[in-house]
Amino acid sequence: AAFLNLTEPLSPDIVSPLRRIFAPPVQALPAQAVVAEVKKKAKGYGAPGRAAGIVLKTLVMPLDKALEYESAEFANLSQSRESRNLVSIFLDRSSAKKLNGDAVGLKVESLAIIGSGIMGREIAFEALYADEIDQVVLIDVKEEFLAKARAHMEELMASRVRSGKIAELNAKAKFNKLTTSTDYGAIVDCDAVIEAVPETYAMKSQCYEQIDHAMSGRTKTTPYFIFSNTSALSLTRLSQSVRFPANFSGLHFFNPVSQMAGVEIPTAQGTSDETLSTAIRLVGALGKIPLPCREHPGFIVNAILGAELVVTDHLLSMGVAPSVIDKAMLTFGMPMGPVELMDYVGLDVVLSVAKTLREVHGDRLALPADDVVARLVERGYLGRKSGQGFYLWKGERTERDEKTRLPVLNPALAELLPGPGNMNMASEAVQELLVGAIESEAVRVLEAGVVAHPFLIDLAFVVSTGFTASLGGPIRHIDQRGVKTFYDLMSDIADGAELPAQGWRRNFVPPALLAEHARERTNLYGP
Repeated sequence: AAFLNLTEPLSPDIVSPLRRIFAPPVQALPAQAVVAEVKKKAKGYGAPGRAAGIVLKTLVMPLDKALEYESAEFANLSQSRESRNLVSIFLDRSSAKKLNGDAVGLKVESLAIIGSGIMGREIAFEALYADEIDQVVLIDVKEEFLAKARAHMEELMASRVRSGKIAELNAKAKFNKLTTSTDYGAIVDCDAVIEAVPETYAMKSQCYEQIDHAMSGRTKTTPYFIFSNTSALSLTRLSQSVRFPANFSGLHFFNPVSQMAGVEIPTAQGTSDETLSTAIRLVGALGKIPLPCREHPGFIVNAILGAELVVTDHLLSMGVAPSVIDKAMLTFGMPMGPVELMDYVGLDVVLSVAKTLREVHGDRLALPADDVVARLVERGYLGRKSGQGFYLWKGERTERDEKTRLPVLNPALAELLPGPGNMNMASEAVQELLVGAIESEAVRVLEAGVVAHPFLIDLAFVVSTGFTASLGGPIRHIDQRGVKTFYDLMSDIADGAELPAQGWRRNFVPPALLAEHARERTNLYGP
């Protein structure tokens, strides 16, 4: 620092001596261990490990040769499958916003949200943050609920100020757009309403009746739209409770809304093209990625995750340790293991979704006869929200063992799940089962015509679950593994599905669409 001008770029004449000075000590470090640690933290992405290797290798090379080597390595990576997948996902984000066809959607400048619970308040926050939206009306039955919601939104805004995403003065101005009320009359001239009340047909129907009644005093001549943030209920059945069914669809946000990019837009049977176009435009204005789809149990993401969580439940009942299952999927590249995910979502929610999916899809999605999830719920262990589930929780995070750094298991599991860890299973085997369940279900969703394009399944799963983007999503991953190879592997896992306690293997019976492509040796994405 005494002889370098650090405000100017370093010249080659200075860098080369520095390289000779600092290279020997760094070279003495266990380079392979360094690269291995970087690869571990990269979770499925190849470039960070390659970059670490380049840094270590070029320390003892002349600068011109080092730059030439780095350029060649970059060129190789840019032409890799991983690179193509990441570019595809990037382009898919733009393509999803252009799926509104020829219909012209309404620009939503005034938005109402009914329900100030955790979902409603975070949707309202994103609306406040959006430049395109000028007025946000938040409705709930009690002032104390609204006050709590406002405090939560103020904390979210403060967090973005601290991160430098928005200036403090602008952040304060955003709240001038907010109106809170216990009176539905406050929504009278809103362009659209997002309903985020509890998941029952009765409560939602009552909500729609109040919305339509309030809108009868409307002074605007433009239509108003109602969007339901339902995660499981039938949109077509819900649409029967609104005055204008053509102006109704779903908007399924993922929790936490302030952090999750994807929003599924499931349509009812009578949803108009204008409504879908308006929903796509609104989701884009909120800074999210629209994922239009047809009505289907679980829509896209939850339908696919349902199969993974059911198979996970069966592995637990067999004696595979929760930490083994989670570590395997973390190694694969998922941001959270399936057991921890069940805890995070809420075991009562998982149980409810599993029952719904079984009613629709039959015994292949049945939980084990002696289901540990149900037993945990019966005892009040609901996961993160109760502080105990499969793991012990402190707020938003699991408690960690000081030595192993693994999540601490709920002591009650010793009684409820005798002998967890008694069944040894290799990480690769766990991955094949759980990734296979995800990808097989993704094909079923595609086969059912839930989406108009296969890229929507891949995009939805990448942005909403953290499925490793470098793999391109579950459908692309099948194509790149080889459709016939994947078909044969799933057929092998499905063998014995008719035997007692082996019904979970039916999730791996290849669907007709997969069998057809395997037979024709064609990709699910087409040529």
